[in-house]
Amino acid sequence: MALSTNLSATTREIWDRTAYTQAWMRMILFALIMERNQVMKCGTAIKHTIDYEEMDDLFQEYASGEPLTGGTTTMATTATWYRKRAQLPVEIDGDDWIAAGGAGGGDSGRVIPFKQWLVAKAHRAMRLAMNKAVYRVGSATRDAQGVKGIQGIPDALTHDLQYGGLTRATTVTNKLWQGASLAQTWADQGTAMSPSVENFRACLDSISEHFEGGYENCVAITSTTNFRYLQSQLDGTASYTPRGKHAKFGFTSFEIDGVEVFAEPWFTNIRNAARTDMAKYMYFLNLSTWTLHLDPERKLGKLGPFIDQSEQQNGLDQYLARIKFAGNLTCHQPNANLFKTNVAFG
Repeated sequence: MALSTNLSATTREIWDRTAYTQAWMRMILFALIMERNQVMKCGTAIKHTIDYEEMDDLFQEYASGEPLTGGTTTMATTATWYRKRAQLPVEIDGDDWIAAGGAGGGDSGRVIPFKQWLVAKAHRAMRLAMNKAVYRVGSATRDAQGVKGIQGIPDALTHDLQYGGLTRATTVTNKLWQGASLAQTWADQGTAMSPSVENFRACLDSISEHFEGGYENCVAITSTTNFRYLQSQLDGTASYTPRGKHAKFGFTSFEIDGVEVFAEPWFTNIRNAARTDMAKYMYFLNLSTWTLHLDPERKLGKLGPFIDQSEQQNGLDQYLARIKFAGNLTCHQPNANLFKTNVAFG
């Protein structure tokens, strides 16, 4: 027998019994909302009373003997969103199920514990899918009852899209229900803007008139490209904190004037088909105006039991579980938030 054959028969490969993850995606907005305890139980419909108008137009200065005016102003309306549903299947072939030890322990000969690995993959896939939903191009279609599609940030902040059942049209209809406008035209969302400190502060000022207090509830989210460009302008300045308060949780962030700025890897991720466009996205969000609504039985990431499909007539020899989601993301004050779609240097 040849020497090479002997060596092949007696030498074992050194194989690290670990799966090295090549994709990971954190969910910045959901993490911030959950941290603030702004997660609510979701019913079939989600309703908010919107206080959108003031009474100052009824103010009258009058002289002695002058008739006093009357009048009313419609100051409130109701916005309505609907529960959205999604699922992700997790299937295990019968042979793999047996090798993985069924409901018990796994096969010690496996390179990686298959079932645990597959479930972890499903959880990561759910995060990737939810990032797509949160940041994808806004659509009024998703606002209707009985229509699928989780509503994300662009659904709430893109000008002139119906949102919460309320029509929006530039300065004509429900102006105060629009996302904020830097130029106060409600037509400048795509106007080119460089990621400079001056523009950053101007954007914050454009939303500040719509909420009380300072910027303690505000954050900015942008692409890593814009994040680094803005960061390079701030190094060594007094208004700059190199590590944001959420950096310790694994997020990439810094602070300008006390406002935390997050780099969102999804905007330039190779898995994101819209990454060329999203590389120019920048959001200025007032977190106090956002709520995540969840069905308690279909919380994000909750995996149901594995069901033996072979028990059904003509069923396959496999086991199936599902991660189910039911709920929606809502913003009850879009005008306290700003979305810019064309932020880039150069």
